[in-house]
Amino acid sequence: MAVTPARRPAAAAVQKIKFLDMGAYAGGNFDLPEGRYVVFFDFRFHAYTKQDGSKGQENLGTMLTCYPLLADNSVGDPIEHFLSLGRKAKDAVMPNAEDGGKSLVAIPGGTGTLSRNTNSHLWFKSMLDAGMPEELASVEDLTQIDGVWVQTKNIMEPEERKGYGKAGTGEVEEQQRNQTPQKIPTVIEILEGGAPWDGGGGLPEDKPKGKAPVKAATKPAAATPARRPAPAPVVEDEPAADEDGMNEAIRDAMGAVLSLTKNAKGMTRVMLRMDAFKEIKKTAGEEGQQALAAMFEDKPDAIEGLLGELGFTITGTKVVPA
Repeated sequence: MAVTPARRPAAAAVQKIKFLDMGAYAGGNFDLPEGRYVVFFDFRFHAYTKQDGSKGQENLGTMLTCYPLLADNSVGDPIEHFLSLGRKAKDAVMPNAEDGGKSLVAIPGGTGTLSRNTNSHLWFKSMLDAGMPEELASVEDLTQIDGVWVQTKNIMEPEERKGYGKAGTGEVEEQQRNQTPQKIPTVIEILEGGAPWDGGGGLPEDKPKGKAPVKAATKPAAATPARRPAPAPVVEDEPAADEDGMNEAIRDAMGAVLSLTKNAKGMTRVMLRMDAFKEIKKTAGEEGQQALAAMFEDKPDAIEGLLGELGFTITGTKVVPA
C-alpha cells in the first residue's frame, strides 16, 4: 500500500515543480500493455511487491490510472501503472498534501530537481513530443492533463540507463533487473478529441460502472487510486444564449480566472483557455464551453478584443496586463 504524502511535513512556503518542463530534470519497470487509454495521474509513494510477497524499496513517482479506450467509445477496466521519478526523488521533492498529490513541491533544504531518464521523465517527454503544446511546460498541476487520450508504445530503455540496477541510483530495483534490456511505456500519439487543454478528453459517458482497477498481467500489486470524478451530466433543454450574451459569458469567465491573485501578472494563453473552459461551465454550461473552445480556435481576434476589455493583451504565447 502506498504511503500517504501527509507523512512528510509541508514547508511554510512551497515551491511547486514544473514536471512537464524538460529543463526541470537533471542529468517499477513493468510493461503497460500497448494500446489506447484515457489516463489520469497522481504523484505518490509506492513500494513494489516482490515475488516472495515482501515489499521492495519505497519510491516516489507518478501513478497512471489507465482506462483502455475501446472502439465503441467505451472504456475497459482501469489498469494502474507506476512510473518512478528515481530513487533520489524523495530527498528532493514530495507530493503536495494540500491537493492530494496532484502537484510536487520541493522539500525544504532539498534541491527541488528531478532526474532525467526516469520512467516518469520519459513518459512526460513523450507526451510533449506527441503534440502537447510547449506552453504546458509551465504546468504545476496534474489536473491540467488528467483524462488525456493517448496511444502508448513500449520502447527499449536508453542505453545510459542500463547500469542503474548495479549502481543503485535508478528507479528499477536491483532484484528486478537482470541482463535483459528493459522496456518503458511512452506516448506516441495524443488521440483526436482527447486533449484536455483543448476542452477534450475525460471518460466517455458510457464508462462501465462499479469496476475496481485491475493489474496488468506482468505488473506488481499497486495501491488503489483515488476515485475519479464521473463525467458531468449533460444539461438538457438549456436555452441558447445570443451571440452577445455568449461573448459576455466568455469574457466574464476569462475575467474570473485573471482576477485570481496568482494570475495578476498574466499567464500562458493555453492555461487561460483551460481554466476559463472550467469556469464558464458554471454560468453557460456545455454550450458556453463549446463557444469558448470555438472562439479560441477560430476567432483569436475576438479573444484579444475581450481580453482588451479586461485590461489584458496577448503577447506571443502569454496573456499579460495591457
